[in-house]
Amino acid sequence: MNRKRNFWYSIIGGCLTALGLIAAPQFDGSAQNKFFATPNRGIDGAKGNAQIKMLMDENALRRAETVANAGSITTLGATLDASLTSLGDCGSQGMMFGGDHPNSDAQDCLPDLRIEDDGKVTLSGGVQLGDYAVCNATSEGTLRYVSSQKTVLLCDGASWIELGAAPAAGGAFNAVTNAALSTSVTSNGIGLSGFFGTRTATATNGATIIVNGTSQGSSADVKAGDTIALRMTSLGTYGATRSTTFSVSSLSTGWSVTTGTVNYSPWGSWDACSSSCGGGTQTRSRSCNFSGGGSVNCADCGGDCSQSQSCNTQTCCPCGSVDGVCVFCWGQ
Repeated sequence: MNRKRNFWYSIIGGCLTALGLIAAPQFDGSAQNKFFATPNRGIDGAKGNAQIKMLMDENALRRAETVANAGSITTLGATLDASLTSLGDCGSQGMMFGGDHPNSDAQDCLPDLRIEDDGKVTLSGGVQLGDYAVCNATSEGTLRYVSSQKTVLLCDGASWIELGAAPAAGGAFNAVTNAALSTSVTSNGIGLSGFFGTRTATATNGATIIVNGTSQGSSADVKAGDTIALRMTSLGTYGATRSTTFSVSSLSTGWSVTTGTVNYSPWGSWDACSSSCGGGTQTRSRSCNFSGGGSVNCADCGGDCSQSQSCNTQTCCPCGSVDGVCVFCWGQ
């Protein structure tokens, strides 16, 4: 019974020793002889030793892996430290860390973009802008590129302002005055210049855009070199103004058409009396004049253009009459 217990003690002890949990037992020659001299224990002992050897080899392998992993961790830590050092060096110079970027320098920094000590941003390469459409107080200072117009716009906090090649007009639309009522009026022409590509122009308040002599409607595609005119119908009341705004990108210019006014002319002289005595009538007249030229219906001025009055109301026979014939006044 004791021998069997001692045998298993030796197996367990070998396993613990292989795992490094206890020190390996030391057997003297006498103990080994007794162990292997035990009947049927020579083969079992050899198997036990083989198992112990296998466990010890496995333990040694794990220890080697641990040592190797520790080396890898140390190497990784050194690499990370070096990267952090490079990152810090780039940051202290106002540059971004580039790593394996093809434009990075020997310190893995990107020199094409640098923030100077005074806050100025220095770029040695180009900047590509997108077409960001929102312009409000939050996005004030934002730049956008409009590819259809080939132009760069700046948000001023309320609207987009064109930078660089901005449309310009060679002159202005001359305001029209004294226009007739409800009449189609065409402006003078102005030339466009100063921009690239094709832009969309608009006109407000029902005006028509005329491009190089051809009517296009309230919007039209225009380009530098085009001659632009506007057409608009005047209002149907006197002294009234109708306005429109022509816009293309950042260019905005207005045009107005004002109808003429009407005024009475002075009264003319009284006509001759219709009778020399006994009561007659006489008339006088005036006209309603249009400021654009000519006269119009007198009702447009809001009143009458003629007046009449009685004249020569004295009697024709101061001494009486007989059968319609005046009696001669003796002594007068």
